[in-house]
Amino acid sequence: LTPSNLNLYDWLASKYVETHEVAPSKIVSTLSSGLRDPLVYQWYYDDRQRLRTLSLPRFIAALRDKFLPRYWADDIEQSILTSLQGWNEPVVQWTSRLRSQNILLKGT
Repeated sequence: LTPSNLNLYDWLASKYVETHEVAPSKIVSTLSSGLRDPLVYQWYYDDRQRLRTLSLPRFIAALRDKFLPRYWADDIEQSILTSLQGWNEPVVQWTSRLRSQNILLKGT
């Protein structure tokens, strides 16, 4: 899993919950059927009693904690802070690159 994959999953899951009017207590158990990676599904299955009680943001945070490298957010922050505009890179392109990295930190 990557930060980008998890952000996409978070967005898609939120939209699914909104359009299907899933009860808050059923969100994680409803979304669990969409977990396709065997390692992720096994992790969910092994701890499903606890994970089912989480809100969607807390579930996404649990996924990040389990499957992303320990300092992934720090690495992205450092990349943003040390970023330099390329010699022939338009400022719009550089700032778009920074914003696309920054969005990966949503919810952290």
